[in-house]
Amino acid sequence: MKNLTILMMLATTILFSCNTENAGNADEYTIIGKLTNAGGKSIFLDEMSLNNGTPIDTAIIAEDGSFKMVGKVPERGLYMLRVDQQHSWLLVLNNDKIDFTADYNDVMSFKLKGNQATEVLNAFILNVGSLNKQIADLNQKFSEARMNGADQGALMQMQQEYFDLNDKIQNTVLTFADTTSDPLLKVFAASLLDPEAHGETLEKINNEVQAQIPDNELAKQFNEKIAESTKLSIGRMAPDFTLNDPKGNPIKLSDLRGKVVLLDFWASWCKPCRMENPNLVNTYGKYKDQGFTVYSVSLDKNLDQWVNAIQQDNLSWENHASKLQFWNCPVAKQYNVSSIPATFLINEEGKIIAKNLRGAALEQKLAEVFGS
Repeated sequence: MKNLTILMMLATTILFSCNTENAGNADEYTIIGKLTNAGGKSIFLDEMSLNNGTPIDTAIIAEDGSFKMVGKVPERGLYMLRVDQQHSWLLVLNNDKIDFTADYNDVMSFKLKGNQATEVLNAFILNVGSLNKQIADLNQKFSEARMNGADQGALMQMQQEYFDLNDKIQNTVLTFADTTSDPLLKVFAASLLDPEAHGETLEKINNEVQAQIPDNELAKQFNEKIAESTKLSIGRMAPDFTLNDPKGNPIKLSDLRGKVVLLDFWASWCKPCRMENPNLVNTYGKYKDQGFTVYSVSLDKNLDQWVNAIQQDNLSWENHASKLQFWNCPVAKQYNVSSIPATFLINEEGKIIAKNLRGAALEQKLAEVFGS
């Protein structure tokens, strides 16, 4: 998963839960804890966002490990008790009374009384953490086997085990995010998913969360994240734009509706782009009469170098445009392009149907699209 947040790091931590049945004042939380072997250390209560944690309370742990916190939280949300990065416990908190005991030297040994949401979240994180540990053990095994000269077959088998475990983690997270009824738990799990791979599912989950807790701060952050991260997902409308061709004539992407368009980000100075151009020329020649075209957006800075490259590589389609602003091209930023070549295949309706297809992969996709 890309752009890992602090919530991702929490997937290997242990958490504790809160107990509404033992609540004191309805408008404040009380945390009574004992963390042995941590005397003199500070313990913090952080309010969690999708990007970080903000301390809202702190206490000094007594020599016998005891501590107490009393305060108020603005709304039901995700919170974390934290001594340091290696010792933290996540919970769903809504001004509850919490009883917590643990050993600083053995973070796994803890006792808690809690609400159902936190206990469900605890089981989920432990499950994912167990799978992550299997991956770590497998990586160690793979490194040792390679250093000891293991045969290629054994190494490939371990690689397949690695891929299978990764798939299992993704499926575990996906299933939990899609099936849990608690909107905060949906947000937590969905934040661990790759928007590129699960854009439609994330939008579905976000719609459910917004219907349940639209005014919750974490839900608002999630809504903003999904809107940004899924704007280029498969099935979404390609963002429209207008750029000028070498002669200064405007070319608008949406004017090409009715054709299958390969939006191709490239530059004359990009060697991989120039190496791919002969394949693209051949593909264009094969499918142009069936309704296929190319819209090439150049990240060049020099007009002459750009035009010369078009001519040298025989890029015969008409749609060539650029701002001649190198990586500051606004369309490249609009499409989150950070390396080139980068491509987006757009169908007749203007929807993105594939990304970064080149050579045989592009031809295969176009054969599927055009039924040839």
